[in-house]
Amino acid sequence: MAVRGEPCQPLRESKQMNLRELRYLSKSDVQSLGLSYSEIADAIAKILRRKQNDAAWNNPNSTISPYEGTRSISFHAAALDPAFSVHKTLGLSRDNSARNLPHLGGLINVHDVHTGHPVAILECEEITGLRTASLSLLASRYLTPRRPAQTIGFVGAGRQASFHLEAFRSEFDLRKAILFGREGGSCCRLADECRSKGLTALVTPDWQEVLRSADIVVTSVPDGPGFKPFLDASLLSEASFVAAVDAGRSWTPSGLGSFDELVVDDIPLHDMKPYVTGVKPDGDLTRLVCGTPGSRGSQRSGFFFTGIAIADLAAVELALQKAEVMKVGTVLQR
Repeated sequence: MAVRGEPCQPLRESKQMNLRELRYLSKSDVQSLGLSYSEIADAIAKILRRKQNDAAWNNPNSTISPYEGTRSISFHAAALDPAFSVHKTLGLSRDNSARNLPHLGGLINVHDVHTGHPVAILECEEITGLRTASLSLLASRYLTPRRPAQTIGFVGAGRQASFHLEAFRSEFDLRKAILFGREGGSCCRLADECRSKGLTALVTPDWQEVLRSADIVVTSVPDGPGFKPFLDASLLSEASFVAAVDAGRSWTPSGLGSFDELVVDDIPLHDMKPYVTGVKPDGDLTRLVCGTPGSRGSQRSGFFFTGIAIADLAAVELALQKAEVMKVGTVLQR
């Protein structure tokens, strides 16, 4: 990451830190903090504005696949306020369900930007789920058509679907869920979760029914051997919003021209390694937050993304602030 601007002055965070200690937050610690999707989305918006003003930075993700079905991914971001850098390492294996393990695992290392010293370590599964759904929620504030969104559709019914259900329930008056999934077990579990939240839930073997019926569509389809895109955006309702958590891998490139507006999380990073093909993205999340949003009329809009480390940084700042106040976590001596 290049050094930009004038040397920064020490901020409050650095003055109060004991750099001989590390705070460790486990998954249950993060869950106990009660972080809301709305406040994380607000925090992401703030840090994107700082990025626009050259006070926060986000590096491309780096991926290694040791063998088929596994990935080791590295995320890196830093900011002057909060005066932190984060480095997240994430491992994924599609075979973990057979091992009775979550499909991903990893850690987030947090450093003070002034001294370079580490100040915290967080288990990343919960933070990653929260920040990913919060990215979608933030995009939806600008891209969701003006008519009230009451039906949410899911193509893919894993953990990200659950996180997105909670995120969209926090700001939309959802009444119904319609689900398509290739694994009956996970799809039924998500349907039960929807019903427990007061939604009616329909499980369908027809993905086209999901696209035609839903106001908000969440796709989180995992990759696999021989995987081919199968979702056609031309079948979407004329006023709908898509959160493609799977970076759009499940959407056919030939149909993407049916979107009236399609944005990614970060244009410069996307251009280095494009994942939207067939059309050119209309912009990114920073443009939405810092620019002038469109009319949000009756239109099809899509947010296709891979996840950006600067969003992890925003969520980590909130988590560490609350953990300090609530005395949550384990303080380790260095």
